Amino acid sequence: MNKFTLENSLVATSPFLIGPGLLVEGDDNEVAITHSEMHGLYNGPRVAGYDPDWPAARLRDGPYDGAGGALRLVGNRLNVTLIGTDIWFANAEYSGATIFMWGDDNSLLLGEGTVTERSNAYEDAGGMYIVGNNVSVHWKGALSADEVSTVSWPCWDYDPTHPDGWVCLDSTCGGHLIKGSDNRVTVEDSRFLNLHGKTPSYYGGLPDGAVCLQGNGNRLEAKRTHFEGCVAFSGHGGAISATGDANEIVVDGCTFEKNQALGFFGGSIAVYAGTGSHLHINDTDFTGCMAMQ
Repeated sequence: MNKFTLENSLVATSPFLIGPGLLVEGDDNEVAITHSEMHGLYNGPRVAGYDPDWPAARLRDGPYDGAGGALRLVGNRLNVTLIGTDIWFANAEYSGATIFMWGDDNSLLLGEGTVTERSNAYEDAGGMYIVGNNVSVHWKGALSADEVSTVSWPCWDYDPTHPDGWVCLDSTCGGHLIKGSDNRVTVEDSRFLNLHGKTPSYYGGLPDGAVCLQGNGNRLEAKRTHFEGCVAFSGHGGAISATGDANEIVVDGCTFEKNQALGFFGGSIAVYAGTGSHLHINDTDFTGCMAMQ
């Protein structure tokens, strides 16, 4: 096992840096970031102007390229902890503006005082993009604010690893996307403010809002957490969405204020596109929320 520790440090932008601020690849690794700051980081595509007939096109080299503005974590059985750390103004050309994590049996804790804010992904997940099975994600006393995904062009990316070659960008979540099966997401004593999924109607995608689960057999538990001003445009569930079969959403002692679904349903919460799922809500307030359907 390798272990990387960043403590009381600053990782900031460079005019020569086009890539994640921190890159970890391989299995059974541990990352601990405490009381540090990561800002102004940008992860873009490796090659611009792939074809002179398509001057706006970019060469996309596999699913990780251009993903994860601040941290890109690829592997299985990773244990990642962030405590008292601020990640802001992080951007990704594709997915996961702040954190991109890919692999099974991984664990991610965003602990007391951790802030992710003012970030943008130009395809999917303006916050975190997490793909894998049997993954644990835990927000505890954290803040997520002003994170956006927006598709700004349709089908101009060429990926030689993709069977169709050309890849159409498709936004599905504005804030934090957890994708896979048998995953566990816990949110407690945290705040989610102004997370937006935005896609022009003539481009691809119907992004949901702040926290999005995709897959089967997943569980999300939100306790004593505040969701405000989160918007799905033009998808479902401004604050929380879950798609797939046999998912369970538990909401206890939370507040939802002025969240919106400006395309479909579930101004604050949407559980859809599957069977056998359950939504449990207890001691929770909804104020000024709106859905178009």
